[in-house]
Amino acid sequence: MLYNYSVNPYQLDRLVTTVTTPNLKVFDLRIHSTENYWKLSPSILSCKSLVVLKLAWKIDFHPLLSSSLSFQLPRLKILRFKRISFRNCNSLTRLLSACPVLEQLSLKVVSFPKDVCIKIWVPTLKLLRIKYARLWFESEFPVVGYKYEIDAPSLEYFEFGGPLGDIIFLGKLDNLIEARLHIWSIENDESLYDLGLEMKLESVFKLLVPLNKLKFLSFSYSARECRGFGSFCSMFQNLVRLDFTFNNRNWDVLQALLRVAPNLRVLFFKRSYDYHRCHHWSPAHVEEHNQLCSSEPPKDPNALSSHLTTFYFRGYSGIENEVEFVKFILKESRLLKTMTVEVESYMSEEGVLEKLSTFPRSSSTCLLTVK
Repeated sequence: MLYNYSVNPYQLDRLVTTVTTPNLKVFDLRIHSTENYWKLSPSILSCKSLVVLKLAWKIDFHPLLSSSLSFQLPRLKILRFKRISFRNCNSLTRLLSACPVLEQLSLKVVSFPKDVCIKIWVPTLKLLRIKYARLWFESEFPVVGYKYEIDAPSLEYFEFGGPLGDIIFLGKLDNLIEARLHIWSIENDESLYDLGLEMKLESVFKLLVPLNKLKFLSFSYSARECRGFGSFCSMFQNLVRLDFTFNNRNWDVLQALLRVAPNLRVLFFKRSYDYHRCHHWSPAHVEEHNQLCSSEPPKDPNALSSHLTTFYFRGYSGIENEVEFVKFILKESRLLKTMTVEVESYMSEEGVLEKLSTFPRSSSTCLLTVK
C-alpha cells in the first residue's frame, strides 16, 4: 500500500491506524510536507504481518523508539528509509533488534548526530545500502565523524555512497558477491573548503579489505584531494569484474586492486567528470588540479595477462596517462578479446583508432573498437 500525503498529524495518525491490520504486508509512506516531522505511529512497529516497510521524508523515530514500548516485526524482510531523521543512533539499533528475519536494509541518511556509532547487527541481512544526502543543505548535521559497526555474516550485496568515515565489519563476509562504493567528500563544495577535510587512502583500503571475497566491484570517489598511500594485505581471488571510475587522483587504488585480482576478466574504466568543475575554483585550486592530473598510470600488476578478456574505457580524452594505460592493457593482456574505447565528443574516432592500432598487442584476436 502506498500513501503519499501532506496532512496534519492527527489525520495521518488516524489513517495509519486504519490501514494497520493483521493482514498488512506492505507499508509504504512518503510525507512531502513543509510542516514539522511526523512522529511515527507505534502501530506500524508492532505489525506482526508486515513484510515490507518503506518510509520516506518527514518522519521522526526518536520520540517513539526512546519510549518503553515493545516492538515486534517478526516477518519483516525489507526495510527502506529515505531521508529519515535519526536524532539518536540507538533508535535504529533498537528497531533492527525487532526484525529477526530482515534481509534488506536501505538507508538514505539525512541526519545522524556527529561522533556516534551506528550498529547494524543483523545475522540474516543479505543486502545493505547506505547513502548520504549529497548536498550540504539537505543535511541537518555535518556527515563527518560517524562510525558504523556492521555484523552481517549473510551479506551478499553492499552499497555505500557518501563521505568516508569509519566503517567496521565485525565478522567475515564469505557470502559477499557484489559491492558498489561511491565515496565523495564535502571538500568538493567550495564553500566548505576551509574546513580542511581530506580523504586518506588508508581509509579507502581499510574499507575495501574486508570485501575481498566479492566477485563484482564498482568503485569511485570524487574527493578533490586524496593523501597518502596504501596497499592490500589479502588477495581478491574471486573478483572477476571491476567497474572503476578514475579522476587522476586514484591511480594508486586502481594499481593496488589490479595487483591483487589475478582472476579479473572484465575491467570497465570510466572517467569522472568532476574535473569539469574547475572553472568554479580559484587559480590556486586550478594549479593544484593540474599537478594532480600528472599522476602516473598503474605499472605492471602481473595479473592482467592471465585472465582479462574485456576492457571498456568510457570518457577517453587522450591525455598522456590515459594513452599509456590503454597501451599497457593491450601489451599485457594475452587473452584480451575486446577493447572498446568511448571517446569524448570533440575527438575524432578515426584518429583515435588509427593511433591505438599502432600499439603492440599480446592478443592476436583482440577486437579494438573506438566510438
